[in-house]
Amino acid sequence: MLSEDIRNIKMLEGLIAYLMEFEPSRPPAPIGIIPYSFSIFFELLSKQKKRNYFVKNNSALYQKTREYRSLYLENATKFDIKDTLKIFALLILWVLGLGCIFIFVFGMILNFDFFQGVLAILVIGTPITYLFIVWLITRRRNYFGKKYDSDIKLAVQCLIDYGVEFVRENDLDPMDFPLKLRHDDYDGLVYEKKGKNKFVGVFKK
Repeated sequence: MLSEDIRNIKMLEGLIAYLMEFEPSRPPAPIGIIPYSFSIFFELLSKQKKRNYFVKNNSALYQKTREYRSLYLENATKFDIKDTLKIFALLILWVLGLGCIFIFVFGMILNFDFFQGVLAILVIGTPITYLFIVWLITRRRNYFGKKYDSDIKLAVQCLIDYGVEFVRENDLDPMDFPLKLRHDDYDGLVYEKKGKNKFVGVFKK
């Protein structure tokens, strides 16, 4: 394979990785601590070098998409003191509420002693608290994703437009470069639905 072919493949795979990195920011947000399924998360990890290669060789396009997403990045990815205190207060109330319920159930009804009660609270309360944290994070992600949806979509569309042109100019087979997306409202792609909010798109040629 020619070095130019290798360069083109790295460039297009890097573009796809960069695009898939923030496309899930649009609502509805995936449920979880991170905005990706495990398969997408590990796929993105494996393509970080190619993603960085694309960014390095397309600084103008990278800067343009960053500008489109600047308000989202500025607001959604940072917690000010007010947000932090609000989340901390909700967690404290949640934990105290769970504790009171468990103490009553385990102590008054099931006749657990103190250590049995503590163990039961840890076993049952930990996963419930985790799910509560997941709910808080997903709710926040949905809020900001909805607020800046048009900006994120515009950034994704810029990359898709670049990809369509790149495939045509270099006579590449678009079927070799599928995009895993959560939305099917972009121009320049042919879609196949794989499930709820799961689409595979290929560049039109």
